[in-house]
Amino acid sequence: MRYSTALMNTPVSLRTSVCLLALLLTSACATPPTPAPVVVDVARAVLLDLGDLHAAHGARTAAEAVYWHAAHTHSGDPTPYVRLAYLYLSWNRAEEGLNAVDIAAWMGSPATQVLPLRAALHARMEDWEQVRVYGTAALALTPTDSATRRRVAQANVRLGHVDAALADYTLLYAAFPTDPAVREPLGALLALSEPDAALPHLQAAGTPLAADLIAALEGDSRARFALLGQVYNRHAEWQLARLALEQAVGSDPDNVDAVARLGHTLDQLGQGQAALAYLEAAVEQAPDSALNHSLLGLHYLQAGNLSAARPHLEAAYDLDPENPALCLYLAYLYGDLGYADAADVWLEEAIYLAPADPVISEAVVHFYLNREVDAERALEAARLLVQQTPADAAAYDVLGWVEALLGHEAAAQDHWEHALELDPELAAAHYHLGWLYARQGAFDAAEAALVRAQDLTTDPLLHAQIAQALAELP
Repeated sequence: MRYSTALMNTPVSLRTSVCLLALLLTSACATPPTPAPVVVDVARAVLLDLGDLHAAHGARTAAEAVYWHAAHTHSGDPTPYVRLAYLYLSWNRAEEGLNAVDIAAWMGSPATQVLPLRAALHARMEDWEQVRVYGTAALALTPTDSATRRRVAQANVRLGHVDAALADYTLLYAAFPTDPAVREPLGALLALSEPDAALPHLQAAGTPLAADLIAALEGDSRARFALLGQVYNRHAEWQLARLALEQAVGSDPDNVDAVARLGHTLDQLGQGQAALAYLEAAVEQAPDSALNHSLLGLHYLQAGNLSAARPHLEAAYDLDPENPALCLYLAYLYGDLGYADAADVWLEEAIYLAPADPVISEAVVHFYLNREVDAERALEAARLLVQQTPADAAAYDVLGWVEALLGHEAAAQDHWEHALELDPELAAAHYHLGWLYARQGAFDAAEAALVRAQDLTTDPLLHAQIAQALAELP
């Protein structure tokens, strides 16, 4: 990468600071009377301040380069590695952040600094066991560290440790009594065991999950756990859904809907064998339920067992032919079976049933793009998506990519530029423009766009694609 071009994308103050840094270092080297340790300390401070300035302005690529320069020129100092770890945390590059923390710890960075960072980086990776381990150790040293307390509380929820999570959120509530991000999970946890105590927290939170939980708690008390399970399930709170639905099924094994939803919840938690037992039991108990067949068919589809998925998904559609999601599942099924024409029919049916639903249109676009089978059909769906969501920058970015695949580069550029008018921080659109500029031989413009995309993206896959595109520039 040509670093000088990357700097041209940063604010003038940042470019000026680079020049001042160079002047300072040159001056320091040319002034023998100044003691060397003082020069090193000043240069180190300027480097760290410059990296912080880049990071504060969102120029992560430049910040990374400066922090690494500080690390290499001031060996033995853990501070640049700590700064790198925080940068990688914000950038969703957790593995690199953990590597930086390892070096900082080896160089003597204190546990009060290292442990919270490890917990935060593992939270980025959704490695909740490690979040709990490092976060608990950090809190033993600094009990008032609310950011780490929040991560540990979240980890306890994700791991199903309800009592521990309740204790964490109770402490957080004492410190932050008006924070919806505390009151919502506290209410959601209390709903399982103390519904009366849960209600004030849920009412104060005012979030969609809180509103749905209030409605469930105000419903039939005999079906409370089943209703709560449905809500947790709908909001992807899988551990809480598991706990509620296990209670529902334990008290009423004939509640087939709860049995099926418990199976689906266990699927989301990666407990496929246990899930299958519940899903099959639900279909056996209620063979006329479209939901039961669809959940069992989806289980098999996601497991790659297409022959087992097919009869259940077809049965679900026969029972609920107005459901566009079932048409999508059948399209995925037939596409994976190699029946492209049949998949097209099901995709068309999905759009016919939901002509104004952007979720369906987007799924259709990505079906064609991921399989690289029919760019013309993808273009139709992408144009419909833009019609449905004219203010959505991501929709224009997708439309631009489909146009580019068809060789319509001018149209693609127009769509990507419009996407950036709607959302100047859409990393994918910057990346696609960089890709296009490189194809056109405008390498400086390509690098500027790619560096901007790299600064903005927190998607590991996109980051890898951008890094490769930068490496391929002449």
